[in-house]
Amino acid sequence: MMPITIVSHTFMRIYLKNEGDFKMEKNYPFVTHDSSGEDGKLQMLRLTPKGFTHQHKYFELVYVLRGTAKRKLTDASISVSAGDYYVANPLSAHGYEDLQDLEVVNCLFLPEYIDRALADCPSISALLTNRTLRFGVPVDISIADRVFHDTDGSVRRIVRNMEREYADCRTGYMEMLRCYLTQVLVHAARACETRVPHESVTKVMEYLKHHYAEPLSLNTLSQLVGYTPQYLSSLFSNEVGMSIQVFLQRMRMEEACKLLLSTELSVAEIASSVGYQDTRHFSKVFSRYQTISPKEYRKAAGINK
Repeated sequence: MMPITIVSHTFMRIYLKNEGDFKMEKNYPFVTHDSSGEDGKLQMLRLTPKGFTHQHKYFELVYVLRGTAKRKLTDASISVSAGDYYVANPLSAHGYEDLQDLEVVNCLFLPEYIDRALADCPSISALLTNRTLRFGVPVDISIADRVFHDTDGSVRRIVRNMEREYADCRTGYMEMLRCYLTQVLVHAARACETRVPHESVTKVMEYLKHHYAEPLSLNTLSQLVGYTPQYLSSLFSNEVGMSIQVFLQRMRMEEACKLLLSTELSVAEIASSVGYQDTRHFSKVFSRYQTISPKEYRKAAGINK
């Protein structure tokens, strides 16, 4: 396993902690603000990253300005190039490899920056489907770790406006940044809607959403839609971009993260509530997914339970 850097939360210029890993362009005209108050809930940098794997407690919006690379995730490696953008969940391990002249705009933000009611929100899916807001995003749409391409340049224009607001610090700039950031998140959610999954795949996803904590098998799911296990497995992978097993595991792990941050349930109780009767196995899967144990996940988020 590659070494993971858990970056400091006490000062939000986190990528400058080790200048050998990330560096800021010398001619970059924008400043990094103080991390106190509202400013501390959103930070923007233009970076030429290098390939080290790290994690932090902030949501991360990245827009690729130039170059190419492979973005490393816990269970995948995704190619990115100029015009691509994506959003990462907090405490998810990520990094880069095979970098070729890569330059990105990086926006780090806490969920309460979008709305105070979202404090401790564990994932971008939970943020976009929160009923106190009016995003209206269906619960089966997840933009986390998916790479979107800015076909018409509209997202780049929004990001450029964000950079200008962040640099000028004019009256109301933090509210303007909030509005622009919301626009980008909605663009990503809409991009997920452009392709409607196969009816049978949608049925399986809906079933998993309501039964993820139960013992499940490919045979059970295939009987649900009347396909052979082999055909359903192939169809699901082609439509969703990941296997049923990975999809289910991500769903369980996302719910586990939510429970670790929002409840006082023990690790064993959380394991059971998301479909794992063996706590040791749950911790092993969780550690593979987040690169840290459930207890360390709570501790990294500043929660001692």
